[in-house]
Amino acid sequence: MNGTTISHYLNASQLAELPAFESVKFLPKAFEDSTNQLWQVSWLNAGKLEKGILKLCPLSNVSGSPFWQGMQRLFELRYPQEIEAYPEVYRLLESWSVLSIPKLHLAQSAGPEYASVLLTQKLEGDALISSQVNADMAADLGSHLGYLHQQSSRSYGPLFAAGLDAQGWGQRVHSVISELAQQQAVSLQPYEKQLDQFKRIDRASKEGFVPIMPDLRWDQFLSKAGRLYALVDLDAMVWGRRELELVLLEYLLEADWVEVFASSYRHHLELPDLSEVRTAYRLLLFLMGVLGEVSLEKWMAVPESFALLQTKNLRPVE
Repeated sequence: MNGTTISHYLNASQLAELPAFESVKFLPKAFEDSTNQLWQVSWLNAGKLEKGILKLCPLSNVSGSPFWQGMQRLFELRYPQEIEAYPEVYRLLESWSVLSIPKLHLAQSAGPEYASVLLTQKLEGDALISSQVNADMAADLGSHLGYLHQQSSRSYGPLFAAGLDAQGWGQRVHSVISELAQQQAVSLQPYEKQLDQFKRIDRASKEGFVPIMPDLRWDQFLSKAGRLYALVDLDAMVWGRRELELVLLEYLLEADWVEVFASSYRHHLELPDLSEVRTAYRLLLFLMGVLGEVSLEKWMAVPESFALLQTKNLRPVE
C-alpha cells in the first residue's frame, strides 16, 4: 500500500485489517482545525474496484479541541476512542434519513499510540460549499431534519448509547458553558439571567431527545443536480435537544432560505419556540468553536431567523 503517511498513524494490527489499496490520495483539510486526516482510496473486492474514504484521527487531534471537549462533557461522547461503536450510528442513519449514507467498511477506535480508523464507501456527488447552497437544498435539509427529529429518546448521549438522565440536561449544559467560558476567559456576566432561566425552563420541559449534529455544516453533505444527495460526516451525531440544532441553523441558513426550510420541516413537525433557550445554546455553540467565529459580540448579534419567521407568520393579513 502506498501509505507511509497512513502507516505513520496506525499499528500493525490495524494495517492488517485494511484492504490492499490500489491507490491512495491524500485530501487536504477543508479547515485549519479539522479533526481528521482524509485519504481517497481504492481497492479490489472480488475483482471489482471499490472506492472509499479513509478517515484517521489520533487522540492528539482532539485533546485541545473545544468542540470535542464540549461533546465529551455534555454528551459523554469520546471521539475517537469510541469509533468501534459507529456501525450502529451508520445503521440508524441509513434507516432514518432521506439522504444517502455511505456504507461503513471498517471502524477501529483510537488508542494512546495509534489513530482511529473509519473506512467508508465513496459516494458519487459533489462536495458542497456554502456558496453553492440554494433554496432547494434548504428544503432538502428541512426534510432530512424533519425525519430525524421524529425519532425520540428519553435520555441523551452518543447515538449508539444514550444513557444520560433527561432531568440533568439543563444543569449539564449550564455547567459545560461555565467550564468552557472559564477556560477561554469569556465573561458570562451579561447572560447570567438568561442562563438561570434556561435551567428552570429545561427542568419543566417535556421534550425528549432526537438525533442531532452540534457541528452541522454544509460541507458534511454531498450534492447532485442542485439538490442535497448524501450526508457523509456522522462523527458528532448524538441524542440531544432539537432546539440546539435549530439554533445552529440560524447561522447556516440565508434569510431567503429560512421560510423554505421551515415549510419543508413543518411537513413532519412544528418548529419549537427558541426564545427561552436561544441564548444558552448560542453561548454553548460559540464556546465549542462551532463555525469558527471568534467574536462573541458578532456571534450573539446574528439575526434570530426563526423568531423573525414566527413574527411574519403571525402578522395579520391586510
